[in-house]
Amino acid sequence: MLASKSVVLSFASKALVATFAALAICPSSRAQVPVATADATTLDAASIERVLALRTQGKSTEAIALLDAHAASKSMNDRVTALRGLARFDSGAVQDDDVARFRSYVGEDPYVLLLLGHVYAAPSAYQNPKLAVVCYQRAAIGLPDSLERQFGLARAKALLDPTAANADTVLAFADRKDALPAGMYQRFAAHGAIVAASALATKGDRGDATLRLFRTARELAPNDPDPLRGEALTLAIQGKGDEAAALLDELALHFPECMADVFYTRAVIAQLAGKSAEAITAATNAFGLKADYVAALELAAQLHYEAGRIDDVRPLLERARRYANPSERARILFARYFLDRAQAIPTTKPEGMDDKAFATEQNKRREFLRQATEESMALRTEKTYSVENLELLLKICSTVGAELDPLAKEVTRQLDYAKKRAAKG
Repeated sequence: MLASKSVVLSFASKALVATFAALAICPSSRAQVPVATADATTLDAASIERVLALRTQGKSTEAIALLDAHAASKSMNDRVTALRGLARFDSGAVQDDDVARFRSYVGEDPYVLLLLGHVYAAPSAYQNPKLAVVCYQRAAIGLPDSLERQFGLARAKALLDPTAANADTVLAFADRKDALPAGMYQRFAAHGAIVAASALATKGDRGDATLRLFRTARELAPNDPDPLRGEALTLAIQGKGDEAAALLDELALHFPECMADVFYTRAVIAQLAGKSAEAITAATNAFGLKADYVAALELAAQLHYEAGRIDDVRPLLERARRYANPSERARILFARYFLDRAQAIPTTKPEGMDDKAFATEQNKRREFLRQATEESMALRTEKTYSVENLELLLKICSTVGAELDPLAKEVTRQLDYAKKRAAKG
């Protein structure tokens, strides 16, 4: 059966976020360091302007050299350390020693707060979008007109709450190449594309803007595979399989380390084309190369379920859970799996089955129903009131019987509301 586009979007939009971890800094530890006291010696205004100008020109190496020279002759105080960290961040080369000094920072230096905002917003071991928003907002006192700060705040808010409105705010910066240092613009633009892509699952007209951002990022960083694979996956989601396949060939040729992503995107293309066996093979190759490729594991489970190979579903979903919390799609799939297993067990004793064996089967049925309810209720607890999940939960209630009648009434009300909201768009 040809998978619905919404199903593919759910998996693929998640994959867009997971796939682009390469955009992040790569800290070697997360050790907290005592807050540094401010040094008496500070950079003069002209030196700061020079550093900022060098960053804008894409000359982060020269900016770092200027700051190192200052530190050698005077001191490496908070301001100098922060500016050095920002310059290193431009090229993606920030190290632990650039940020460890500020892990418990409570001061008000706007450049320190700007650096921390960037670090907390980046997909890495340090990632904390809520802290990123706070840092960017605190930096506004000293940098109220900084486009770099405004852009950072927009993407942090979009990361925290990837709504269409927040994505639009990030997209508004797409043509503002003057807003950021050249190296950092590429990274932020690519992240903006990821944010926009996450909105694809709920709003199908996000595609062209997403492609524009990825293509801009590719122009700025031709040696970076992230925008290329993002563009390929986005094209695949849009059903442009031939264009996506051409980019995948390019990705495989120039960036062999990205073969897991190549296979995953090929799985998406095959699924959209209704080629289940080919999609399963490609998804299996993806997590075969990258064991923690959660999106590929969940997609493979979905494909097996659709193909009627129900016994292959649970091992894949459980394996995915070793690496990350399950997506909404995965929880729904798991709930369907348990419900199917429960419904396969007869509620009346088959002829020839003894009482003990029948009792054992009924205990299995109750356990499957409990697990199905648990998965579906988890989404409800997470405020995920999708029509699909509520319909599934209502079906579970019906299967369980009178015991869940109160829940069924509540779910029915929520389902009516969810359908009306969906109808309004």
